[in-house]
Amino acid sequence: RPGAFFEDPNYLAGFMTVVLVIALAMLVHSKGIGEALLWAGASVVSGMALLVTFSRTGWVGAALGVVIIALTAPRKRREALIGAGLALVLTVMLLAPDQIMSRVRSIGDIDRDRSVATRYHMAFSTVDMIRDRYAFGTGLGAFDQLYPLYRHPGSHAYITRPHQLPLALWAEMGVAGLVAQVVLLGSILAVYVRRRSRPWTPLEGAALAGTVALLVQSFFQYYLYFNYLWLLVAFGVIANRVARADEEALWTRQVS
Repeated sequence: RPGAFFEDPNYLAGFMTVVLVIALAMLVHSKGIGEALLWAGASVVSGMALLVTFSRTGWVGAALGVVIIALTAPRKRREALIGAGLALVLTVMLLAPDQIMSRVRSIGDIDRDRSVATRYHMAFSTVDMIRDRYAFGTGLGAFDQLYPLYRHPGSHAYITRPHQLPLALWAEMGVAGLVAQVVLLGSILAVYVRRRSRPWTPLEGAALAGTVALLVQSFFQYYLYFNYLWLLVAFGVIANRVARADEEALWTRQVS
């Protein structure tokens, strides 16, 4: 499993997920053959790189990101996009090596896959930690020191870092961590909900798809303080403001 310059193949997968969904978002909004071919090439390369990481976390994140892309695509292209997506899934199922398909089938197998079981049990262990220290938490960076005391049987003993970011922030920071997450999530929703009176721009669709893809992966992988997530949140704010500025400029020209 390649990890490139990351310490974990899942980190490379997270990065490739972002590249893939942004390239796909730009592809479905492209206005010419040349532009479409450019983004299609980027999608193919990043998609293949994501595939060979064997990261189930990355695959799940990419799948949810593609759903967002379909929802934010121009209406005339949504049916074609959904059809192409289904055709691609069927092709992969028929032609992909058994190693990849067995990896896909094991995504929810907590009985036979120890890695999946570790993530499953760690979620409940984290809830136990929150229950005992819900107000002030364990302190930043102290999760892995206390987790062994809460570890459930069936989990890997050597995995101690938190793999569920939303729960881990509450476990480490207490109520302050919970409030911070609620405020952040509310702010992200406000950015995208407030602009629903107009069609999605390519940058808005790309930013939202990338953000959702990484947020989903934060439930399964150690993405604590993962820089790409915060960059995509900022990207979404900027994309929204650019779209509003363009809309105001267009309205001003029409009025004048």
